[in-house]
Amino acid sequence: MQTLSKINTGSYVGGFCLFYYTPIQNIASIAAPNPQTKYLEAEPVLVAGKNWYGPISINKNALGFQESGDNTPQGLLFKTKVNGFQGGSIASQWVMLTQMLQYKYCLVAKLRSGGFWLLIGNQAIGCSFGYDYSAPSGNNSTGTQFTFALESALNAQVLTSFSGSSSQLPPDISGIPEGGNISVSKPETIPFNTGGDTVITWTTDRKTKYGLFPTIEVWAADGSNYYLATMPIDAIGNPPTQFIVRNNGGNGYIKIS
Repeated sequence: MQTLSKINTGSYVGGFCLFYYTPIQNIASIAAPNPQTKYLEAEPVLVAGKNWYGPISINKNALGFQESGDNTPQGLLFKTKVNGFQGGSIASQWVMLTQMLQYKYCLVAKLRSGGFWLLIGNQAIGCSFGYDYSAPSGNNSTGTQFTFALESALNAQVLTSFSGSSSQLPPDISGIPEGGNISVSKPETIPFNTGGDTVITWTTDRKTKYGLFPTIEVWAADGSNYYLATMPIDAIGNPPTQFIVRNNGGNGYIKIS
């Protein structure tokens, strides 16, 4: 057990920024978590020839993720939900949405500000897919709200890394509205300012690669080792023109993605 405490003292944008999914039949195996940390230290192994679908970006103004946990008379029960929006509609997407209702899914998703990955579901128990298409009158957006939902005795599990390298983007959920996409460009590493806080200028190039609100990981040095540190991060401007990592000197680096 650990003491509940405040996790982040700076700006924190909740929810997922992106996720991948695949039918549970495509999962060959999932390694057991580390008995000490409870983290999954290896990503799920897929059946030969199968792929992850994604990345699916979540609009920066949407949470995209909810989970609740309860200890019921029948045992632990977790309710997990991942949702997003698909703008517009074309014939191939319409057909694909209907087909997707027939399967259960395993998801791998990344927290927008937390910066870590979560695994939802496994090869035995998967998320149900649902959608709600709406074409309102006036200037309201036409499109489909989609949801992956799971009720299980197992909650979303921390996954220490995920490559997503064998992914393919399907035609069904690719129309995320402009301005909501989160890039999956190669991460950029920035060394600490050893004389004080580190200022990251949010240039046009960085906005194009990582969006207005990136995932920022702070890795501080402890001798020759590094650890993922919790430090305040301030966004300057609306939209941001700078991010200030309050590292107050020292050694380490910052990863933006």
